[in-house]
Amino acid sequence: MRLLAALDAYLESLYPPESNHILDVDTLCAPDIRFFVARREGEAVGCGALRIDSAGYGEVKRMFVHPRPAGRNWGARS
Repeated sequence: MRLLAALDAYLESLYPPESNHILDVDTLCAPDIRFFVARREGEAVGCGALRIDSAGYGEVKRMFVHPRPAGRNWGARS
């Protein structure tokens, strides 16, 4: 929830309300959504959601990495 709140604040600082199409928590819990959390030493540092349509295609939603750990290549494949 902390990461989603930080992402919401960031997006709201960049775009007017009519341009923000932010998925709420209830929508993120829908059966066609997969929600992922990246953790570092137990702390949630990033998140993202994937909406899967009826044809099986995915659309990335709500991707965010907290600014503090950004730039440390945590998303890099090992």
